[in-house]
Amino acid sequence: MNDKRQSPAIATAVYTTGAALLDLAVCLGSIANLSPATQSTQMPLITVLIFSELMLIALAVFQWVHYFRGYLDFRIDQLRQEQQSIVSQPPPAPEPAID
Repeated sequence: MNDKRQSPAIATAVYTTGAALLDLAVCLGSIANLSPATQSTQMPLITVLIFSELMLIALAVFQWVHYFRGYLDFRIDQLRQEQQSIVSQPPPAPEPAID
Protein backbone atom coordinates (compact mmCIF):
# COMPACT_ATOMS: atom_id res chain seq x y z
CA MET A 1 0.00 0.00 0.00
CA ASN A 2 1.54 3.29 -1.09
CA ASP A 3 -0.96 5.66 0.48
CA LYS A 4 0.83 7.53 3.28
CA ARG A 5 -2.50 8.62 4.81
CA GLN A 6 -3.22 5.05 5.90
CA SER A 7 -0.02 4.58 7.95
CA PRO A 8 -1.34 6.29 11.12
CA ALA A 9 -4.65 4.45 10.80
CA ILE A 10 -3.03 1.01 10.73
CA ALA A 11 -0.69 1.92 13.59
CA THR A 12 -3.61 3.10 15.71
CA ALA A 13 -5.64 -0.01 14.93
CA VAL A 14 -2.73 -2.32 15.81
CA TYR A 15 -1.98 -0.42 19.02
CA THR A 16 -5.61 -0.36 20.16
CA THR A 17 -6.06 -4.06 19.41
CA GLY A 18 -2.94 -4.99 21.35
CA ALA A 19 -3.82 -2.73 24.28
CA ALA A 20 -7.38 -4.04 24.44
CA LEU A 21 -6.36 -7.69 24.44
CA LEU A 22 -3.57 -7.13 26.96
CA ASP A 23 -5.85 -5.14 29.28
CA LEU A 24 -8.54 -7.80 29.06
CA ALA A 25 -6.03 -10.54 29.89
CA VAL A 26 -4.73 -8.58 32.89
CA CYS A 27 -8.27 -7.84 34.06
CA LEU A 28 -9.38 -11.46 33.82
CA GLY A 29 -6.16 -12.65 35.46
CA SER A 30 -6.69 -10.25 38.36
CA ILE A 31 -10.27 -11.42 38.80
CA ALA A 32 -9.16 -15.06 38.84
CA ASN A 33 -6.70 -14.31 41.66
CA LEU A 34 -9.39 -12.80 43.92
CA SER A 35 -11.04 -14.90 46.57
CA PRO A 36 -14.73 -15.70 46.03
CA ALA A 37 -15.71 -13.38 48.91
CA THR A 38 -13.71 -10.51 47.42
CA GLN A 39 -15.14 -11.22 43.98
CA SER A 40 -18.69 -10.88 45.28
CA THR A 41 -17.97 -7.58 47.05
CA GLN A 42 -16.09 -6.19 44.07
CA MET A 43 -18.64 -7.33 41.47
CA PRO A 44 -19.72 -3.79 40.41
CA LEU A 45 -16.09 -2.79 39.83
CA ILE A 46 -15.36 -6.05 38.02
CA THR A 47 -18.41 -5.52 35.80
CA VAL A 48 -17.29 -1.99 34.91
CA LEU A 49 -13.76 -3.20 34.15
CA ILE A 50 -14.93 -5.99 31.87
CA PHE A 51 -17.40 -3.66 30.14
CA SER A 52 -14.68 -1.06 29.55
CA GLU A 53 -12.37 -3.72 28.12
CA LEU A 54 -15.09 -4.92 25.77
CA MET A 55 -15.66 -1.33 24.64
CA LEU A 56 -11.93 -0.99 23.98
CA ILE A 57 -12.08 -4.14 21.83
CA ALA A 58 -15.10 -2.68 20.00
CA LEU A 59 -13.07 0.48 19.36
CA ALA A 60 -10.25 -1.63 17.93
CA VAL A 61 -12.68 -3.44 15.63
CA PHE A 62 -14.11 -0.08 14.51
CA GLN A 63 -10.59 1.18 13.74
CA TRP A 64 -9.81 -1.92 11.66
CA VAL A 65 -13.06 -1.49 9.73
CA HIS A 66 -12.25 2.20 9.21
CA TYR A 67 -8.75 1.31 7.99
CA PHE A 68 -9.93 -1.30 5.50
CA ARG A 69 -12.71 0.96 4.27
CA GLY A 70 -10.17 3.72 3.64
CA TYR A 71 -7.87 1.26 1.92
CA LEU A 72 -10.67 0.04 -0.35
CA ASP A 73 -11.64 3.63 -1.20
CA PHE A 74 -8.00 4.35 -2.04
CA ARG A 75 -7.73 1.29 -4.31
CA ILE A 76 -11.05 2.08 -6.03
CA ASP A 77 -9.83 5.62 -6.73
CA GLN A 78 -6.61 4.21 -8.18
CA LEU A 79 -8.53 1.86 -10.45
CA ARG A 80 -10.84 4.66 -11.61
CA GLN A 81 -7.86 6.86 -12.45
CA GLU A 82 -6.29 4.01 -14.39
CA GLN A 83 -9.57 3.36 -16.20
CA GLN A 84 -9.88 7.05 -17.10
CA SER A 85 -6.33 7.12 -18.46
CA ILE A 86 -7.07 4.07 -20.62
CA VAL A 87 -10.34 5.54 -21.90
CA SER A 88 -8.74 8.91 -22.68
CA GLN A 89 -6.00 7.38 -24.84
CA PRO A 90 -6.62 7.59 -28.58
CA PRO A 91 -7.31 4.28 -30.31
CA PRO A 92 -4.32 2.69 -32.02
CA ALA A 93 -3.78 3.57 -35.66
CA PRO A 94 -4.87 0.85 -38.09
CA GLU A 95 -2.03 -1.15 -39.55
CA PRO A 96 -1.50 -0.81 -43.29
CA ALA A 97 -2.63 -3.79 -45.32
CA ILE A 98 0.13 -5.84 -46.89
CA ASP A 99 -0.53 -6.71 -50.55
